[in-house]
Amino acid sequence: MYQPYTLADVHASAQRKRFTYISTFAGGGGSSMGYKLAGGHLLAMNEFQQIAADTYKMNFPDALTICQDIRSLDVPELMKRVGIQEGELDILDGSPPCPPFSMAGKKRAGWGQTKKVYGHVQTNIEDLTFDFIEMGAILKPKVIVCENVKGLTMNHARDYFNEMVKGFESIGYTVGHKVMSAADYGVPQKRERIFFFCIRDDIADKLGINFMTVQSLFPEQRRPVPTLKDAILDLQEDEENMKDAEFLREDIKRRPKYEWMHLLPKDDINNPWPVKQGAAYEELGQYVPDNKYFQTRRIGWSVPCNTLTETGQTTGMCGLIHPEEDRQYTVKECLRIMSLPDDFMLTGKRVIGSVSCMHGGHLLTNDFLRKLLSDQSNFTVVESIQNISNLKKIGSNQKRIAVNA
Repeated sequence: MYQPYTLADVHASAQRKRFTYISTFAGGGGSSMGYKLAGGHLLAMNEFQQIAADTYKMNFPDALTICQDIRSLDVPELMKRVGIQEGELDILDGSPPCPPFSMAGKKRAGWGQTKKVYGHVQTNIEDLTFDFIEMGAILKPKVIVCENVKGLTMNHARDYFNEMVKGFESIGYTVGHKVMSAADYGVPQKRERIFFFCIRDDIADKLGINFMTVQSLFPEQRRPVPTLKDAILDLQEDEENMKDAEFLREDIKRRPKYEWMHLLPKDDINNPWPVKQGAAYEELGQYVPDNKYFQTRRIGWSVPCNTLTETGQTTGMCGLIHPEEDRQYTVKECLRIMSLPDDFMLTGKRVIGSVSCMHGGHLLTNDFLRKLLSDQSNFTVVESIQNISNLKKIGSNQKRIAVNA
């Protein structure tokens, strides 16, 4: 059974200060949430993307937030700022970028390529893992935890996987690794990831820890698996959530390319996977462009949700649709599926006329946006901010609006 919680619960647990940790590739604070709930005391976080760092800072205002490329991070100076010596840190945590290894990505074809991330050009992002290892070599924490996608264990990435293990071992760590599903640990989502658990050799020797010992700490299933119904069904009583749901339903109706959505079977308790993974429905043929691989599906109420992706797309390999309604998930539903607090705050960038609002979600209220967008004669909606320059000239009685969807 999934148990909702709030940021107050997180901050209360963190006050126990049972161990110290530094979080790298920290994003908006998802992994930090787990450490804090376990009583961890955050010393500092490092994140490259400003939008993600802003979200982190909003939810953890007291955190030392360092927004810069890990490759330019002065680790000895960081140690001075947080008041630690070599070997004193308990845990160094990191989740290096996964696109080169993701099952939904380009795999080997994406290695060594240039990628634009939130306006920044990045090359060889797969090598950032080794910059993370170099950071560990300087800090010498008691434990290093590194998380990445399951695709890292597949044939196309196996050599890279082996180099990672050698890298951790070369700086003095005993390495254990295991693919685990978040659903086995109380998250209402089948999110499989590989975790590297690296114990400093002197500690491993003292405690008699080896590769098999580390793996045995994490059984396949620790508790009953939470279902989508456990996580989000009660949100149907939440007024704000239902307003968002209605907006998404109406938005789908206005998009011809999503006409196929109503053809997907509704939830059936006897068939929790109404659209099998990899299946292409013949009835959807007219809606599938150029016979592309079609894997969009509903997820049944009686099972955990499949993996939510960064883009939250409705078509393609990771497309996910509500069990009964013809729409994507609302923000509140996504927070639950990701096992984040109900009052977790999100930042983003929305451009309205000449005004750039850096705070979205909870700060730029949904009620305000609904009122603004209620009269369609006053605005033009652009699906991608990058397309603003391509807009046709709009009349003086209209306003130019870009919605970062």
